[in-house]
Amino acid sequence: MAVILLAVDKNVGLSSMRMALTTLSAPFYWLSSLPDRVDQWGDDNLVSRERLMAQNSALRAENEQLQRMLQQFQSVTSENDRLRQMMGASERLSHDVITGQLIGVAPDPVRQVIIVDKGKEDGVRIGLPVLDRLGVAGQVIDVSATTASILLLTDQSHALPVRFLSSDERSVAEGAGDISQLQLLFVPQTSSVQPGDVIVTSGLGDVFPEGYPVGEVDFLLRDPNQPFMEIRVRPYAQLNKSRFYMILVPHLSVDTEGLQDADLPATEPGELD
Repeated sequence: MAVILLAVDKNVGLSSMRMALTTLSAPFYWLSSLPDRVDQWGDDNLVSRERLMAQNSALRAENEQLQRMLQQFQSVTSENDRLRQMMGASERLSHDVITGQLIGVAPDPVRQVIIVDKGKEDGVRIGLPVLDRLGVAGQVIDVSATTASILLLTDQSHALPVRFLSSDERSVAEGAGDISQLQLLFVPQTSSVQPGDVIVTSGLGDVFPEGYPVGEVDFLLRDPNQPFMEIRVRPYAQLNKSRFYMILVPHLSVDTEGLQDADLPATEPGELD
């Protein structure tokens, strides 16, 4: 039966049927998440004074961390603006943000996929990057009329081009199958990376914009017998707690007025990465 369906999908196409089935399944995901919604409502409205004080302290610590990150990103943004001015061109990157609420988790135990209540009717499309309030969360891999499936960045099949905020060294963050962990690939033994270093998106791959927070180095191992280090990263995104996710819809406009080849500095092939 599976072979027949694969053959039919290849030759005829079952995308419309698949979208219809996904749309029909949306109410079941909503119902399955109802107990969690009720529990969350109770947590939001029936809390003790001690718990409120603990939450307040945690929010203050989180706010301090976000302020430090904001200062770092402002520094990077200023540097990028200066470079664009030197090149004689200005590039503006803006995004529409579609906020979706978690309504379910895909039943496949091997893959880390969540489902939110925004779909094609809301402007969501396959391939869009997704964030929660703290960092990169994943990427849209399937959409129906009213829902979207998001592959979390910790899934083993997900890979994300990143760079170290402190040194600008590039790497690839790959899912380890653990919702609280990523692994970095191709970081040489000579790298200056240290535990606590911040990882952000590099902008390569034309999916995730540059400079969005991904996580920080949690563990590293230098083995002289290996060409690359073993590095693990703790994601900033609260993938096992977040209920709301931001889907970024980019709009890119480039102003190339006045940009001439003669205005660009002479470089040798391969000098600019």
